Amino acid sequence: MRIGLKLNLVFLTLALLIAIIGYIYFNTSQNPGNYLVIISLLAAILAFAVGFSISHSISKSIKKLKNSADKISKGFLEGQIDVKGRDEIAELAQALEYMRYSLKMVIEEYEKKLKQAEKIEKSEEKPIPEKQISKKSKSKIAI
Repeated sequence: MRIGLKLNLVFLTLALLIAIIGYIYFNTSQNPGNYLVIISLLAAILAFAVGFSISHSISKSIKKLKNSADKISKGFLEGQIDVKGRDEIAELAQALEYMRYSLKMVIEEYEKKLKQAEKIEKSEEKPIPEKQISKKSKSKIAI
């Protein structure tokens, strides 16, 4: 089950509990007044609204991190991962950003060394011009 849905269910349950407690109190007390029912319903609505907004913000952050991880897994290392906040999700985003940057640096270093190796290999493959071969080396080759 998705985290946003779980949080919504938790806060909805909390809201219903508050409403039920208010209803029970209203029906069992001698002189409760209508304000108790109104307060209970407002508390239930407030709990649901707060729960929905919290779960939406958490789900949104997790979806962004999932999309970033998907891009990294496909080799796209150019874009930065936005890190906002100081909670655990922000720490996860920071770790993912560090991983992306480290992978990018390792790949760039590998490509640089590969180009250097190819350059050295090409220079070794070139035949030595006839003028550079001395008479002594010709005689050694002939023997």
